[in-house]
Amino acid sequence: MKNIKVILCITALAFLALAGCSTNTSSENKNDEEKKTEEKTSIQKENASQPTEKDVDVDTSQLLPIGTVVKLKNIKKPVMVYGQNQRQESSQKIFDYVSVPYPEGNISSDYNVFFDRSRIEKVLYQGYDTPEGEKFLEEQEKQLSSKEM
Repeated sequence: MKNIKVILCITALAFLALAGCSTNTSSENKNDEEKKTEEKTSIQKENASQPTEKDVDVDTSQLLPIGTVVKLKNIKKPVMVYGQNQRQESSQKIFDYVSVPYPEGNISSDYNVFFDRSRIEKVLYQGYDTPEGEKFLEEQEKQLSSKEM
């Protein structure tokens, strides 16, 4: 009889311990859900602060960094800059920029769009820039201006 009481007590304690674990897991799941909701809200706020077509005011008389997305005059689809001071092989002409259709990116060299800054209608998104990138763009500006003379 003593053995049965001991087994029942151990079983009851195990049951209570497992029930307590279950409660913790449930509250942890709620905390995880709350964290996910907070993260989504944070991401939405960050995205809301990203520049829109109206927010980007950039001097297009200066070379723009790689990753910049622009709308060109007489072209419906936006393009993303991936190079400056580029020579088009077919014409041997040097252009301010070479770009690819956005959002597709590099499909093939047949889809590269070469253009000069005068064709930019508006900047939709300015690419990542660093002091090193700015220095590089200054060097490219010098090369382009020396070729125009």
